[in-house]
Amino acid sequence: MASSTQTPTQRTAAQADTFWTRLSPTTRHAGCLGILLVVALAFYAPAVFEGKNIQGTDSITFRANAQVTVEHHQKTGEWARWAPNVFSGTPYINEQISVLQLDDVVNLVRGAAWPVSLLFVLMAGVYLLAFYLTRNHLSGLLSGLAFGFTTYIPIIIGVGHGTKFVALAYAPYVVLAGRPGLDGDESIGYVVAADFGDRVGESIAYAYLPSKYADAGTAVQVMCEGATYDATVRDEPLFDAGRSKIRR
Repeated sequence: MASSTQTPTQRTAAQADTFWTRLSPTTRHAGCLGILLVVALAFYAPAVFEGKNIQGTDSITFRANAQVTVEHHQKTGEWARWAPNVFSGTPYINEQISVLQLDDVVNLVRGAAWPVSLLFVLMAGVYLLAFYLTRNHLSGLLSGLAFGFTTYIPIIIGVGHGTKFVALAYAPYVVLAGRPGLDGDESIGYVVAADFGDRVGESIAYAYLPSKYADAGTAVQVMCEGATYDATVRDEPLFDAGRSKIRR
């Protein structure tokens, strides 16, 4: 198990009694999420409040390439299986899935104040993930802003990579759906990768943990699908630590 080495900053008595700390946790979360929403609205104000459109070049190109398949659908009522205008021809899939799924919820949000709605969803997810890992509202807020306005995000929005943008908006929530590290009933960290090690005959998990849990031999627990399993922090490598089995 891998762990972080960052030592949490201890709060002094003078720092503890402030206007911010006197607010309830719900109010603090609402304030941070409100800031993220306001910043997103301000950044894309021309698209939201002035009726201007973000003309993604790739979106325009896609629509032009798909024109022949659109015309085929208008004439026959069926979607073509082949688009002849892309790379000298390429398979084309435009099937509507009738089963209600999570994408339907995202598509509802996507249609409201694009791209602010999904940008807020993305930044809120990063905020929640960072807060879960640090238990610090400011860390979560700054992480959400930093990820939402890293150079890559405005670029893919500007060129029209909408599907890629939606996938990134999902990402923080996918990570949050993973496995927490526990010390009794207290959540102390987060497992970022796990699998079974065939060579060592044990399950291996890599996790971010506070530095006080970083020493080899420390006992912790990992929750997976509602069940809690005992785990022990170990030094690496787990297999052939003495490198005696390497062929020379």
